[in-house]
This record gives sequence, structure tokens and C-alpha cells, in this order.
Amino acid sequence: MPSWVAGASGIDAALLLIAADDGVMPQTIEHLTILSLLGIRRGAALVTKLDRVEPVLVEQRIAEARALLAGAGLGDWDVLAVSAQRGDGMEALRAWLLREAARAETGPGPGTAGFRMGLDRAFTLGGIGTVVAGSVAAGTVRIGDALCLADAPGKTFRVRSLHVNSQGADSAGAGRCAVGLAGLERSGVARGQTLCDPAIANQGTRIDVWLQLASTETAALRSGTLVHLHVSTQECMATVAVLGQPSVTPGGAALVQLIARQPVQLWQGDRVVLRDASASRTVAGGLVLDTAAPARYRQTPERLAWLQTQRSPDVMARLVGALAHSPGGIDGAQWLRNAGLLAWPFDLAAVDAVSDSAGQWLIGKPQLAVQERAVLEALQAFHERLPEDMGPDLQRARRLAAPRMPEGLWARLVDR
Repeated sequence: MPSWVAGASGIDAALLLIAADDGVMPQTIEHLTILSLLGIRRGAALVTKLDRVEPVLVEQRIAEARALLAGAGLGDWDVLAVSAQRGDGMEALRAWLLREAARAETGPGPGTAGFRMGLDRAFTLGGIGTVVAGSVAAGTVRIGDALCLADAPGKTFRVRSLHVNSQGADSAGAGRCAVGLAGLERSGVARGQTLCDPAIANQGTRIDVWLQLASTETAALRSGTLVHLHVSTQECMATVAVLGQPSVTPGGAALVQLIARQPVQLWQGDRVVLRDASASRTVAGGLVLDTAAPARYRQTPERLAWLQTQRSPDVMARLVGALAHSPGGIDGAQWLRNAGLLAWPFDLAAVDAVSDSAGQWLIGKPQLAVQERAVLEALQAFHERLPEDMGPDLQRARRLAAPRMPEGLWARLVDR
């Protein structure tokens, strides 16, 4: 199952295979559940091995497939039927594949997403050295680029070679890829690590997600539940903390914080799958909202509202939402890293915000106005209390009125 989850993560569409001689099996149902929990809403059911059964059974299998999809809320999926031996239905399958390939999603924008790839294989080739392979989750890599392992960003490795579809290439994007790396020892890399651009190297142990509990569950999910957390090629134990409500009911969804037993390499927008403590069944899946979630004040109304805004698929909408619910502003560099972005995919002038002199800390203009009023009120209270005092200097005023405001942002506020 870990390999299956890793392979399904990050894909745009799926083919759910149902053998005509076997019909819908328990693993078929679990595979469909996982596809739904991973947010994969495009696909088709493919009834195979038509040559092994009578036509009447083929129609029955197609009907079973339609009923299964309808029950999972995927009634708009096509149901195809093929025989590899006789060639039945192959043209229809080929047309479906070409149509879905043309619809492939391109991500947040050219040049903005940092390269990252979950590793599932590592080996050594003569004349090349260490080669790692996996599925590219985002971004593009080129020969000569410097990459790192997300859990050890201090050391980079030069891309010596690239292979896509078993062919040498100068660059690689979405899909399977093998990367030859100069300077990386085979013993220094393993399945479950992530190869990425150093600028977006990211990992965390407290992860806030929008979680959906499988409708096949018979009991609610409560805080304190121990689960197996799967994300890309990684797997570890984690504890659930439900946010804003007592529990998550079967088929329902809620904000949840996952406290992982070890650092996990992941980014906002990634999909996670949870299995029960014995790893015997899939219980839930979710969308990553924040990879550096707080341990304290994690259920305040402001925090919960902030998390809700991060569910949007639009980067600008997420930034605007984050600013609206961050009275003290946000660390722009950390926000970009959390999102796996090298740069803003839009002009920041379009966002109603002010940045510090370094352009790192951002605060919404309405939030800055609130901070300005707080400073003026603090100064007025100071003078009423000490009318003969000339007034505090800038640093003392900052301690009085905005002790948690970054220095660069304080300077911008004073300039105003």
C-alpha cells in the first residue's frame, strides 16, 4: 500500500481496473477510496479481460462499475471495457488517454514552483555515480542545477544526468524521472526522502490539514488517535488533534493537526493519506494547509479562519486570506517555502499589503492601520501617565505598542 499511495500522489487522473472475471474486489473499493481522499476527481473505470467471460457478464460488470462510481460521487467518470487479447475497446481507451493528457494541469505558473521529487529508488551506475528516481511533484530540473535533500538543505548536489521515459534528457518536469547526482553517496540517500531546490527545502512535525474521514469508517475520528501518515513516498506514525470541533464523523471533513513522530518533508497543497494504527485499512485523507503549525493557540477563531482560507487552489487567494487573518503580518519567505514556490506567481502590487524594507515581511494595509492606531493609543496613554516626560524613543515605543512586530516592518510603520 505505501508504494500504491506514493504512485497515486500528484496524478491528475486515474484508471480504475476491474477484471471482468473477478469483478469488484475489496482492494478495488479501497483503491477508489484512496483516489477520492487524494482529491483525484478525474478518471475512468476500465473493465478488462472481456475475452474471458460471456457478454452477459460483461454488461453486469459494467453495471457494477457504474454503481461503484456513483456511490463514491464519481458518476461522471467514463466506464470503458477492453480486451488486450482481441483488441476490443482499445481505440476508445486510447482516445480517453489522449484526451486526459491534453487536460493535464500545469501547476501554479511557469518558473514559480520549485522542483521537488519524492524518491522511491536509489542506485549506482558506472560513469554516472548515484542515481535517484521518483515522480516529480512540481517544478522543472535541468542538467547543471544544484539540488538538495529536503531534510539536509545545507549540502547541494549538481545534476549530472537526467532520464525521462528511459531516454536521456536536458530537462525534466511532471512525471517519472531519474536524476544522476554528482557528490551524493549511495549510502546517503533512501526511499522516503525528497530531492528539491534548496530554496524550498521544507519539513515539519506539526502539520495542519483539511481532513476527510472515509465514509466506510464506522466510528468518528477523535483527538489522540494514532495513525500511519503517508505523504508521497514517506510513512511515519502521527497523532491526530481535531481542531474546532470534538471529532470528525464518517464521510465528514474538518480541520486537523497531525503531530508526526519524525520530521516529514511536505508542502502546502500536498495530499496525505491516513491508515489506522495497525495499517490494516485506510481511514482518511487530507489537503496540507500549513507545514509549520503552532502547538499553542492552534484553535483560536483567528487561526481557524486563517486555515480555512488556505484551502483555496488559488495562490493569490491564499495569500490574501493569510494576510486578512494575521494581525501582525506574515513572513513572506516562509510562506513561499511552505507553498513550494521560488517567487510570487503574480505582482505583489495587486495585493493590498505593505512589506518591510527587505520585502520579506508582509502585512495587510487594514491590519497595518490597526497597528498604527495601537501605537498612537499607546503613546497617548504614555503621555497621560507621564505628562512631563518628553516621550519614549522609537525602540521603547515599539516595546510599548508592538513588541512582536519585526524591526523592518516597524521601520515602515514609523515612516508612515
